This record gives sequence, C-alpha cells and structure tokens, in this order.
Amino acid sequence: MSFRTPIQHLHSNLIWTRQGTVWAMWRLHPIPYGFGNMEEKQRVLLAHQHLFQALHGESMLMGFCADMDPAAVVERMLEGLDLRSCRTYLEEIELTLAELEEMPVGERAFWLAMPLRNATASDRAKTRLSSMDAILRERLALPTRYPGAEEISAWQQSADAIQEMIPAAFTPRRATAAEVAWVTAHCHTRGLGLDKGVPTQKATEAGVTRTAAYLPTPWLDEGGRSDRDPKDHSAKSNPFQDRYLKVASEATDGAASYQVMMALTGTPVGGFAFPGGEFISYLDRLPVDADWTLRMSISPASKVGRRNRRAETNLQEEFKQQGEGGSITGASTKLDRLAAALGEYHAALNASEREVEVQATIIVAVGADTAEQAQADARYVARHYADREFKLAPPLGHQEDLWGAMLPGAALTREVQRFQQVTTGRFFAMGVPIVSDDLGTESGFQIATNVSSTRRSPVYMDIGSLMEQDGSGSFGVTGENGSGKSTFLKIVAGNVYDRGGQIMAVDRSDNLEWAALGALLTASQGGQPTVVDVSNPSWSLDPMRIFDPREAVRITQSLCAVLLGIRPQEPRGALLGRMLRDDYRQEHTIDSLNALRLHLEAGAAGIPQEHPALCQDIGFLMSNMAATDLGRVMFDETLPPLQIQSRCLVFCTHGVDLPTADELNSASLKAEMPVEKIIGRGLYALIVAICKAVGFADDSQESLFIVDEAHHATGSPETVKEIKDIVRYGRKHKHAVALGSHDASSDFGPQELQALIPIRFVFRARDEGMARRNLAWLGSMDQPEWIEMVMEDMSPMGVDGVPMERRGEALMRDARGRIGKIQARLPRSEIRRKAVLTTPPKRKNPTETPAALETLAGAH
Repeated sequence: MSFRTPIQHLHSNLIWTRQGTVWAMWRLHPIPYGFGNMEEKQRVLLAHQHLFQALHGESMLMGFCADMDPAAVVERMLEGLDLRSCRTYLEEIELTLAELEEMPVGERAFWLAMPLRNATASDRAKTRLSSMDAILRERLALPTRYPGAEEISAWQQSADAIQEMIPAAFTPRRATAAEVAWVTAHCHTRGLGLDKGVPTQKATEAGVTRTAAYLPTPWLDEGGRSDRDPKDHSAKSNPFQDRYLKVASEATDGAASYQVMMALTGTPVGGFAFPGGEFISYLDRLPVDADWTLRMSISPASKVGRRNRRAETNLQEEFKQQGEGGSITGASTKLDRLAAALGEYHAALNASEREVEVQATIIVAVGADTAEQAQADARYVARHYADREFKLAPPLGHQEDLWGAMLPGAALTREVQRFQQVTTGRFFAMGVPIVSDDLGTESGFQIATNVSSTRRSPVYMDIGSLMEQDGSGSFGVTGENGSGKSTFLKIVAGNVYDRGGQIMAVDRSDNLEWAALGALLTASQGGQPTVVDVSNPSWSLDPMRIFDPREAVRITQSLCAVLLGIRPQEPRGALLGRMLRDDYRQEHTIDSLNALRLHLEAGAAGIPQEHPALCQDIGFLMSNMAATDLGRVMFDETLPPLQIQSRCLVFCTHGVDLPTADELNSASLKAEMPVEKIIGRGLYALIVAICKAVGFADDSQESLFIVDEAHHATGSPETVKEIKDIVRYGRKHKHAVALGSHDASSDFGPQELQALIPIRFVFRARDEGMARRNLAWLGSMDQPEWIEMVMEDMSPMGVDGVPMERRGEALMRDARGRIGKIQARLPRSEIRRKAVLTTPPKRKNPTETPAALETLAGAH
C-alpha cells in the first residue's frame, strides 16, 4: 500500500510534520572508539552519558550505512595537487575510480532528530492549525502555504538552544534538506546499493523551503503479498514466516527492496556490561550492512522516582498477600527478583543528580534485493546478538510500523512503544552508538583500507597537509621480517614522489631494493634516481662541495667530530674552526674536504708558528680516513658533487660496519674501535645531516626521509640528534622522516625520539616480547587481547605463507591519536605494484653496482 510521508515542509534542519509538530535534525560526528584503551573508552562512555542526560522528552538517533561516492573518494585524493605535474599519480587515480565502481567502500552516518517544544499554548494551536491547513490545501489542490520568516526564526532559535546542549565531542551541525531526502531514499533502497554518499552541506540550500514533493513516496507490501501469483492456488505460504517488508518507490529505480526490521526485545539477565557489551556499535563488527534507529523517551530521575515508589508500594502489597497465603518459598521467588531489580534500578537512578530514565525502542533493519537474502541476513544478525544474550526479533505484523518509525519526523506510535526497553542514561550509554574507527587524514593519497570493522573505508595520508597545520608528518613502522613494513614504506614513498614530492632513503640492503624502487619511480617520469653507493660511489658526499658555506661548515665540523674525535672546545677543534671561516677558506682556496686535508698536511701556512704540528696531526688523521674504501665518497674530488635538487636520493650503505652500543658507551672499547666502524659511524651521521639540510632547504616542496632498518641509524647520538631535529622542526619546512625497524623500544632511539613520532604502525610480530613492546609504543595497548592479535591474527602465517587477502595487515595510530586496524593498499598500477614488491636478486660481489637498476629503468 502507499505510505504517506510524515513530512510537510523542510527548511534548513527544521521539519514540519503532518501531526502538527516541528522537528529539528542534526548530523553528529562519531567519536573514535574501537581500538582505544580503557581510559579512552571511558571518555567515550561519558560523552554518550552526557548526551542522553541532556535530551529530555522524545528523540530519535539514527545510524545508517552509507556507501561513499567514488567521485568523493577521488576528490580527496586529488585535493591540493597540481595535476599537470602528477601524470603517474593520475593514472593510479583512474584505476582507483574503476575499482571503487566495482567494490564500493562505506561509512556509517549519524543523525539526531527530536520534536521542538512550543513556548505557549497559542503557539501549539498555531502549529496544529498550520498542519491542518496544509493537509486541506493538498487535498483540494490549492497553492501550498509555506512557513513564514517569523515562524522559521522562532523554531530555529528553539533548535539552536537544543544544539547547544549536545556534547561538543559529537560536533553537531544542522542537517540539510538534502540529508533528510537522502535518509528517506535510503530507507526505500536499503540493500540495493543504489544510494551513494551522504550529500555534503551546500550553502545554496540556506533559506530554501521545500515541500513533501522533494521526498520520494514509497509503496509498502508487508510479507511480499504482491509477489504471489493469485491464480496459483497450490502455492501455500506460512504467514508466520513472511516477516519482512517489500519497499518500492521512484528511488528504487524499478526494483524492490526487501527489508527486515527487528526490535530489541531482550537484554542480558546480568545487566549491561562495559566494555564488551556495546550492544549498538557491535553491529559494525558483523559482515552485514545493518541500519539502526533508537526511538527514545527520556525523563529526569526526579519524575521517575515517584513512579518507582508506586511500584515499590504495589510490590510490598504482593509480598504481604503471598505472606498471608504462605506461598513464599525464599529468595529465589519471582517477587524477590523483582524487588532486587527495582532496588538496583532505583540506586542507579540516584547515582547522579543528572541521571535520567531512557525508554527506547531499538530498531535494526537489514535489506537485500530478495526476501530470502534479507531474512538470511536478519537471522545472522539475530544469532550473533543471541550469543551476547541480546534478543533481536522481527515482529510479525509490525514491519511497516517499525519501518515508518525509522523516518525522521514520524510519530512514536503505540505499536512501536510496545518494544521499549527501560534503563538509565548511564546503562544505555554503554551501547556507545555514535562511534567510529576512522583513521588518517581527511584527504591525500590512499595508503590502506580501514578494516577495523566491516564498514571498510579508505585511509588517507597527506604528509604536507599535516605539517601545514602545524603538525608532524613523521611516522614509524615496526614489525618482524616479512610482515610487510618495508613494502608499506615503499607505498608511502612512491605516493609522495608521484604527487611531486622529494624522497630520500637510506638503503642498507645487499640487493639495493630502494635503489631499484627509485629507478622504477623516476623512469615513469622520464628521469633517473640519484643513487649514492658508498662502497662504489658515483657521487661525492663532500658537504663543502654540496652546500653553501654556512651549512657546509656546520656539517663538516660535525663530521670531523665523529671521524677524528675533534671536539669544538679543544685546541684542535678551535684550530679547525678557524680554518673553516669564510675568509680563511677563500684565502687558501679550501673548497673541499680533500683541499682541507692537503692544507692541513702541508702545515697550514698562515697560522701561528706553534700550530703546524697540530695541523699535520689533523691532516694525517684525515688522510687515514681518505685512504679507506669508504673514504672515497667524501674525499675524491673527481666525483661530481651530489645533486641535492634530485627528487629521488638513495644512499646505499650495504657493507658499512657500525659500532655496537657497548663500544659507544665504553671508553676503553671506544678507544680501540676499528677505523671501519669509525668511518661507518661518520658516514651515517653525514648522510642524515645531508638529508636534513636538503629537506630544510626548500619549504615549498614536500619531502620525506626514509630510514628502513632504522636501528643502523639510531645507534649513535649524532644521527639521533639530526633525526630528532627533523621530527621536531620538520613541519616548518614540510620535511618528515619515516623510520622502519623491528622493535620500537630499541630501534627507534631514546624515549624522547620515540615519543616525538606521532603516526605509528605496528605489523605482525610473533615474538611476544616484541609484540608487547611495539604495542606499548603504539598507545599503551600491551594487553593480552592486542598481543594475541599482533602475534596470531595480523597477516597470519600458514603452511603456504600469508594468504594474499590477509597480507599487509597492521594496527595504526594516526596523527589525532586514533587507533584502528588497516590493510596496506598496494598500487593498482602494475608498474607501481612492481616497484613496491620487486626485490632485485642479491649481488655476487658486494662492491658491484647491480645492472638490475639499468634494466629496471630501461624496461619502464
């Protein structure tokens, strides 16, 4: 049968209904919840408790599943880019758009609606007369009379007063007429996948009043009687099985939506539990799209107390009657249980002066394109709720009533009130309905899919945008070998490069995997990476040849302190500092480390007579370093200086020996340290200092410094200082650092550096100690349930390795401190996917530059 919408007019977030009431509706923003620790969950519970305690009278809360518009997803990925310089990235966008058309992603959208109260009896009479007048005009086909400006203003003031009472944690904003239309159409098309993303707020809607014609009109068929052939008398149907509703309208595009509405009719005997008993948000853990609506009547505890006292008096009378009859058998009687429940409820109501009683009908709706599938989904949801001692049932004969109750502005009927559950505001808040597992930035490149719940959604990262907002774009990635951390770092690096940014990477692998990545990235744009293999260099890392004098002097002094053990405060340090002054260098043509070395060996003409021996001592130390295999990259003047303007810099450090922590912390061991380890330590300090200087030089370009196997770079105080500077001050220069290693507690440097990294990723770690430490760094999540997840339920290893559909799973903490589960998203482009997955074969000769680099670059 045809269903008449309860709405007569829409203006901004105001809804005029046929019942003579005016409603207001707000869009609510969910609070992060699912993977938070106990303290964060308590804050979410408290926010919901404050919400329910602020809403007196009738109200309705809606949580509807919404597919995200593929165009909106792509717009977020393109926001702020110069598309002319991002050709490769645009190809990836096109592939992403095609994928989203086939495999949509979604979110859950939340609204609060409630009828507004009239100030006086006169206002109530005017509103009802206006409603009757509108109905009469509709029947007589007379021109529609719209609400006047004065009436709209008065109602808007009432609505704004309510909005001020909604806790700020939910970021309430006025809903729009387009959103009301979306909610209505969604109720018609539930399960058909026809509705797209929720409309965005449009300024053009301000001041526009719309009529019911703006909304689709549904046709409802409870039990699907229209599907039966009236001529086929042999077809028998059990009416008790047809607990569903067939819905069609202009919004269903010629199809029909089969829907099952279920009401919560039973709760655990032991009462609500928290955490673990989130009876509303639990829906997002099930692989079924299910909408919910809460129809609530909320009363202050002071009013409820009088009714409870009457119930207590009645109960005492029953006790007295049973006592006279001698039928009481002890504490296990029904009356004893009722008395205990009433006492507990009375105590809960009096726990706070703000406490309220909530009478709520909780409606859960599923839909599909067939009645069989809709009923199967409903049974699945009901079965999982039954496992948690909650009873969901589709009431026979009331499918249409419950369906209508999910529309904003619909009156609360007696049939719907039959299914009310009664509890306190605090207990009802334990359902934590308005929550989400959203992660990442609002826009940027897609690094992963959010798999925290069944409502899968894209996870974006925009390093430059975070720093433009005075935040940090730096992040850390931990996990055992083979868990996917290096692949994930490559995914991020490739996106930064494709979007016009600069990447710098320290590549310690024997197979030069980051050099290979650079070759593939740059080849697609007709270029090539700048690869510095410190064992067989084709570029010089001499800071005096790379940077301007001021930066060159700073890096050179730091390098000499590490290589030669020369401190600025001692005589040799003061002497070296004098030689690095602009006037002295210009006078003696000292424009490279090698020129400085030769000048010192010659006795440094032009300095006081007592210093030649000291100068020669420094020069001989430098000559010893220059004579090593690794010295060439710093002292060979025949090598061209590093081209720091290159957008892809890779520093290959395979074979570089580094000192251990014991050698650095023990004076005796430090004094006996082999020269190879001294120069290796100096080279790492030089590379990190170069990457910091390059990133800080250009504030207009986004840049990312990647240090995979970070324990090699965080083992000495010199490199730790430079990395801390990037993390701490990089936002001013749009420069960030990405650290990757196995154990955050030991590989990411001291506690101060670990704490500075805002964005964190934890991949699989099957060692319990490592999993515990990484989770503690992620966000104090080193509890058994999370440890078990990281060890056994993230990219789980089977007999044949990790299944393809489970690879790349990790826990993420974003820049806002939200924690959830993600699955890293490989590039959709075949070339890009090969770039992040391809691992070139190991070289037979460690000093040989692999021909694979030229092969990979030439192939693409």
